[in-house]
Amino acid sequence: MADIIPVLGNDTLDNGRQKFNEAIANINQECSDNIAALIQHEGSGDHDGRYYTQTLVDGIATQLSNAIAAANALLTTHKTSSDHDSRYYTQALVDGFVATLNGLITTANGSLTTHKASGDHDARYILASALSTLIQTTGTQTIGGSKTFTSSPTIKNSSGELIFTDGSDQPTMKLSAVGYGGGVVGVRIYVNSLSTGTAWVNVFEATGSGTDSGKILLPARDVYAGANRLATELYVQARIRSGTFGIPFVIDTGTIAANTTYGPTLLVPPPGAILKDATTMVHNDSLSSANTENAAYSGMPITPYLFPTDGSRWLEVRALSGPSDGGLLSPTLELKSNNGSSVVTIGTFVAGSIMASTANSHVRGTILFSI
Repeated sequence: MADIIPVLGNDTLDNGRQKFNEAIANINQECSDNIAALIQHEGSGDHDGRYYTQTLVDGIATQLSNAIAAANALLTTHKTSSDHDSRYYTQALVDGFVATLNGLITTANGSLTTHKASGDHDARYILASALSTLIQTTGTQTIGGSKTFTSSPTIKNSSGELIFTDGSDQPTMKLSAVGYGGGVVGVRIYVNSLSTGTAWVNVFEATGSGTDSGKILLPARDVYAGANRLATELYVQARIRSGTFGIPFVIDTGTIAANTTYGPTLLVPPPGAILKDATTMVHNDSLSSANTENAAYSGMPITPYLFPTDGSRWLEVRALSGPSDGGLLSPTLELKSNNGSSVVTIGTFVAGSIMASTANSHVRGTILFSI
């Protein structure tokens, strides 16, 4: 191995260049020598005991290949032989087992099919033909014939309603439980007023228990017995108190004044009576016209008036002085009542030009009214 001479700091440029070139040359020579020695070693037999030669490795591979081939041959022979131990069934045995099981399964299927169609089921089962005759707890079902109950049947649902329908399932009538509060309960009957859909109309109601029990409540509508409308208690009482009455009055030109009362002031109607209509009959005995000494009847427009059941009740006729028309007066007559707290006007009638404005001219008349 050649020495490599280093270049010193005090070498001249030429001396340093020479040393560097020599060092490069020595290195190249050293590498060439090492490569040649390595090539010579690769082809020699001077490796230590850690390595197998190619010849040895090829021999080992041949031995292993032969051993594997022998083992495969033994396994192939064993597969087709009968030298298996008792842990294994042969194909013939397995095929016999499968055939036996198939036969049992076929027999069981036949027995099951026969059993399904037979009547040999125990008491836990009901035939389909008998099931159709039982009352179902859910779903739609048609039930016919007469049913006999050993005790009173109870119908219970969360809404407390029982709805009846026609053949097309259109609701027609409904029974409904009703609660009024305070422990009072009852039943209400509705009918459906529509041919399609529902619009329930209350037609009957009865209280069943509580402090207000035993009442029959009809809706606030007209009730008929055949073609005849039935009368309510209010209507009967009003008819009992009804009648036709008259309040006479005399109007005189010498005394006529606004809001003057003519006739009785304490004509007292029965409590709860209803004033239905009123008519004036006016007679002028001081004119030389065609109407002299003749009575003229005219309606007095009124609104039906219910007299209160408490307080003072009375009727009176009051006249208001009217306008002058060619020497004639047209007084306005009012039918007034006390409703218990104040005086109210029930009807007003303008008598027309029937009264002479001269002294001592007067009109006698009567207001007829019915209650």
